[in-house]
Amino acid sequence: MSCYCEDAEPCEVWDERRRRAAKAHRCYECKETIEPKDEYLHISTLHDRRWSAFTICEYCAHDWRVLRDLGHCQQLGRLQETWEETWRKHV
Repeated sequence: MSCYCEDAEPCEVWDERRRRAAKAHRCYECKETIEPKDEYLHISTLHDRRWSAFTICEYCAHDWRVLRDLGHCQQLGRLQETWEETWRKHV
């Protein structure tokens, strides 16, 4: 899967994998702790010849899936902002 947004350059690689935490992590979106044994979404991206890795808790991963099903672009670090924009459009 690759990332693409109309106003951003696409990633060369976008890899999503569900994992179970062996140690504590911090969710990139909500900043909450992902505890050992919790499932989370691990995302690896290659953009502008640069690799990055992100951990997303199950709650935020669920919200991402909902937004993706609604046709929204996934931009890392913008989950809350995207929800707010979506809410304003539909209220």
